Amino acid sequence: MEELRKSIIKQEEEKMNNKLTLLEQSVGFPLNEYMNQDFINKIPEDSFLWQVLSNKYLVMKGVKPSKQDIREHRLYEEITFHDFVNECLQAIMFFHLIIMDFKLNLRIITDSIQTLQQQIQLLKEYQQIKFDQPNRLSISYTRHKSLKTEIFRYYKIKYKVAMNDQEQKSIYSYGDDLTCFFPILPNSNTLHFTILGKKIDGGEKFEILSKIDMGLDEVLVSFDLKTYAKEQIKPCILTLDYRDESQDALYEGPNPIELRFQLQMPCEQRIQLMEGLLDRQKKVEDQYREQMQLKNNSIQQIIEPFDDIVYIQGEDLKHRNQTEDREFCSACLIF
Repeated sequence: MEELRKSIIKQEEEKMNNKLTLLEQSVGFPLNEYMNQDFINKIPEDSFLWQVLSNKYLVMKGVKPSKQDIREHRLYEEITFHDFVNECLQAIMFFHLIIMDFKLNLRIITDSIQTLQQQIQLLKEYQQIKFDQPNRLSISYTRHKSLKTEIFRYYKIKYKVAMNDQEQKSIYSYGDDLTCFFPILPNSNTLHFTILGKKIDGGEKFEILSKIDMGLDEVLVSFDLKTYAKEQIKPCILTLDYRDESQDALYEGPNPIELRFQLQMPCEQRIQLMEGLLDRQKKVEDQYREQMQLKNNSIQQIIEPFDDIVYIQGEDLKHRNQTEDREFCSACLIF
């Protein structure tokens, strides 16, 4: 998924960079001229374009003026239309890439919502399914990756975790006789990881190197959701990265921990867990849609003074007469 995300972002950057000529042709003034009052008067009071102008002046002069400063002191007369158009394109690209990232995340969220709804319905329809299992989230780390980092040249490492205010427990290697596990309670929402290290050269005790919090939902949606209605929920593996944050850190590079999660739970509790997860995923979906609209609004404000330029959310920046015969990029076809 991350490779797909990077590929889409790269493609969108290249596409937007090619829109500079489109904006230059639509600004309505010679590019080598300095901005004038006629153009400034086109900009609405609450437009994001004032921020664009302020940012451009900051880059040029090292001072970030307010909208009032730009107007009263006619600071816009120090900015050419060429520089203004370039700054607009950078702002449009910034918001467009955020929208594309949100769009990909939204697709993942929407798929998880549909799958959760299906799995809940399955379990409710087959009430004879009980799953005689304890309520248990087991956590272990895998040796083949977690121990192959530079930090082990300097420290002996231990991992510990707590769920909300439950007692902190040691995490053991997958396959060890000892197992770290917690019951998932109604108020459970966060895993608190602690990485401890004892210096190989002269260390007397284990000291905290890093603390990392992980939302429980991040784990729950990482299981194969289609196995929630089966007796055995398929385990998932997540990678957690940490750095030595101690005062006398011996190694400052990143260190991955590959964590293996296994979930067991009786049928009725699974339904309750999935229903709670479903509600929270729907809220996240709404938040993504809201944020996408806000970023889209900013782009619409930026292109307002440009003649016949339209932005199709999450797709492209085009001349108005091109929108009837739209060509979808490969990234958009995914959605």
